Amino acid sequence: MTTRLQGRVNRLRRIAMLAVALVPVVGFTSAANADDGQRGGWKSVRITIEASAADSRLVDTSCNGADPTRCMYLVSFTATQFGDLEGQIIEGDAITPLPKGGAVFADSGTFVGTVKGCGTGSFVYTALQIFGADGSQKDLYTIFPGAGTGDLEGMTGSFAANNLPGKPEPLAGVVRCRRR
Repeated sequence: MTTRLQGRVNRLRRIAMLAVALVPVVGFTSAANADDGQRGGWKSVRITIEASAADSRLVDTSCNGADPTRCMYLVSFTATQFGDLEGQIIEGDAITPLPKGGAVFADSGTFVGTVKGCGTGSFVYTALQIFGADGSQKDLYTIFPGAGTGDLEGMTGSFAANNLPGKPEPLAGVVRCRRR
């Protein structure tokens, strides 16, 4: 056999051995994922959230010059949630003022409590909030995949609100959680 042909044969043998070695791993992974939702798989639940009893604290400021519109503010924020989420949140907000008024908030936080139709536990979320100079507010919260605990393990979803000046509305959205 030529050296070139022998090289191809050896490469094909390695690929075949790797494929044979991976069959049990892929099979077990697929079986684990098929049962990941436990007792009936997953369900979608519509939720509405209202926050109150909020408390915020300025943690740090970083500015580029003396202009306050060129600063970023780091804020610690806690609140009690009501509605279809009952519990507490703690989050960190990075706030950047907009040049013509308003601000952009980039948040991450943890919710601990009960989600209607899903159960009790915790999850981590990220959020983007845009506050307009006219008093409008747009919010989008996304549950960080793989960061749930308890009954909320594996939960995914998002909630949003589009508030017009003087017309606040609750956050609303859909989450996906295990059937119980």
